[in-house]
Amino acid sequence: TDEQYRHEILAEFGEQEEGVYQVKYVEAAQAEYEYAEMTPQPTWTYMIGVDWNDVKIGTTIAIVGHNPHDGLFCVVDKHTISRAERTQLAACNKIAELNRLWRPAAIYVDQGYGATQIEVLQGFGASELRTKGPNHPDSRLRTVDGATGQEVRRA
Repeated sequence: TDEQYRHEILAEFGEQEEGVYQVKYVEAAQAEYEYAEMTPQPTWTYMIGVDWNDVKIGTTIAIVGHNPHDGLFCVVDKHTISRAERTQLAACNKIAELNRLWRPAAIYVDQGYGATQIEVLQGFGASELRTKGPNHPDSRLRTVDGATGQEVRRA
């Protein structure tokens, strides 16, 4: 429904349905900035979150950064992949690109609609491990334990 779209995709919550995310607190926490202004900072920790959807809504990819100096979290980049064809493969390519740029500590993906895409990312990571070595960010797309690199975690 339109209301579900506003809540799930646009993160807009009405006064009657504030629940945990009360509008007055969300608005007070907001700051003006453009994603284009954000660049990777060496002391920050980044995470990528992926919500797989069909072509109607598109796959949403968000990158959240944590600034250890002030303890704040900030959405530093966001992409929605929505094309009529090959949306999921385009999303996998975008995730690989963002992985190289932001070097996240982890990538969290929605397993429900993305089981095949997870396999594609893991296969790409395994292939890149063989050709580029374990220190290349592309090789980190495979599932590994947290002690040796990045983990693709399923939500």
